[in-house]
Amino acid sequence: MAWIKQLVIAVIALIVLIQVWRISGLVRKSQAAAVSPASNVRVPEKKVQPNGGFDCFPVISESQFLRSCWPIEIVVREDERSSGVCGDVGLFVKNTHARLSPVFNSTILLRKLTLCPNSTFVHVTPNIPATLLETPNVRNWWLGSSNFTDYIPPLPSLTRILCKSKSSCKRYAEHVRPNTNSPVDLPITYISHSTPDLLNEITYLHVNNHVDYNRFLFTYTDPTLATAKALASCWSSSPNLQSSRIVLLGPHNKLSFGFQHDEAAPKYLRFKHAPTLSLFDTREAQVRSGVHFCEGGDLQCIVEARSLGALVVAFGEKVGDGVVDGVNGIVLETKGGDVCELLGRVMNLDIEARWFLGREGRRMYEDDTVTMERALRRIRNETMRHLVGVDDAKVWKRKEKDLRDDLEGKKKGWLW
Repeated sequence: MAWIKQLVIAVIALIVLIQVWRISGLVRKSQAAAVSPASNVRVPEKKVQPNGGFDCFPVISESQFLRSCWPIEIVVREDERSSGVCGDVGLFVKNTHARLSPVFNSTILLRKLTLCPNSTFVHVTPNIPATLLETPNVRNWWLGSSNFTDYIPPLPSLTRILCKSKSSCKRYAEHVRPNTNSPVDLPITYISHSTPDLLNEITYLHVNNHVDYNRFLFTYTDPTLATAKALASCWSSSPNLQSSRIVLLGPHNKLSFGFQHDEAAPKYLRFKHAPTLSLFDTREAQVRSGVHFCEGGDLQCIVEARSLGALVVAFGEKVGDGVVDGVNGIVLETKGGDVCELLGRVMNLDIEARWFLGREGRRMYEDDTVTMERALRRIRNETMRHLVGVDDAKVWKRKEKDLRDDLEGKKKGWLW
């Protein structure tokens, strides 16, 4: 009978082992499910970048910088690569075969100019390396970005100015004419906006594209904090405005607007702390708000709102910067007027009228995008032709193909 007892014990032990094995298998499956997305859930395989997916912080070594000649070189310090600057650079990289690099020392830059004398340098921030400005015969082009619309580098060092609005083109022309003997020698080229289409980005991010045209947004910075406080005051003191909601997106939290830590803001005021927001949350705040307030000279704010089909309300000294004309948005002349009283123009529009103006802004954004792409294609062809240095059409076509192969990574270590 002893062997029967041992057999029963062995069978029980075997059953226990089988159960332990099954439980451990279920645990492994549940852990895998926790870290792996379901097959019907679309999750981006790589980190999503703002500015149309453009990586504004590529790793470029000195040897890579010197190894090949590119039609357009853009050198920008990393601490200056704001959203507006990255938007400018991203569309140039996409449409003109430009390359973004860090600012190398003067020795490297001088060697670059020796190896690639026919490259064109496009500058988007005022901190242009002195080596590029002081060396003769360097093609320095200035792109008046959203951040530095009024800045113009030293004219003798420039060979072309690119502008993104017709009013800024006019301002550049007015500055250039009295400061140079031959204005013809410094072409001013209108390229329209350089803002990526945010509708494409929110689709990629899976942001719910539901727009509320009774929801207002003001994206502010430290210089425009006073305006943000004025708008918050308007909503707090005007019962007519409190049926809608305003979102204040910027570098400050509710404490800067007079609220205490333990004090809840009213429902009609929403404060979004930009430094702690993810790209998803930022884009969600933008797309859900059907009305965007923009300082008149903030071209990036205006064009981003138009790309989303939001109604643009531009105000300030440079109202609309030649972009908002009353047909595709509302212009508020705030100089000498009360901003709260001027908001009545917006509130008097019903939801359908706000939607219609936003749609017109989106249509103009699409038209301007076509203008931009055509302008950048012309720039691409001109800079590539200048880099190769040939005029014969047949020779140019052969060299253009080789150059495109190199730029697209099909050839390595090749130098003009």
